[in-house]
Amino acid sequence: MSALPLRLGLAAVAVLLVVLAVGRIGRDDGCSAAGHDALRPAHGTAGAIAAGDDRLVRRLEHDCRGGDDLAQAGAALAIGGRTAAAERLAREAIRREPQNFLAWDALALAVRRTDPAEARRAVATAQRLNPRGRAIPLD
Repeated sequence: MSALPLRLGLAAVAVLLVVLAVGRIGRDDGCSAAGHDALRPAHGTAGAIAAGDDRLVRRLEHDCRGGDDLAQAGAALAIGGRTAAAERLAREAIRREPQNFLAWDALALAVRRTDPAEARRAVATAQRLNPRGRAIPLD
């Protein structure tokens, strides 16, 4: 039996793995770039304006896999005053990872002005999930 079909099969698998890895790296880069865009308003520099927030949120939701990146971007947007986009990202982070205390903290930051009761519940959940974490100041 010839080793050629086996080698061709292994080569095809190797090419597939490279394609998947490149796609993942591209997605990670997209998540990172969108995360940087989310941080700009928190630092007081030009960033996504309100009309661009929806685009930014969609990029983050698409390019970021886990809840941490979404939660961190949501917290940054909340600090920068973009509370609607922040709340959407925090809720998506919670949907993806309900046990992620950072996501609950981001939700607390996002809704602290519009729904203080929900913000307190989110802080309580974050503290239950991470008792050693610091509470988000709600005032």
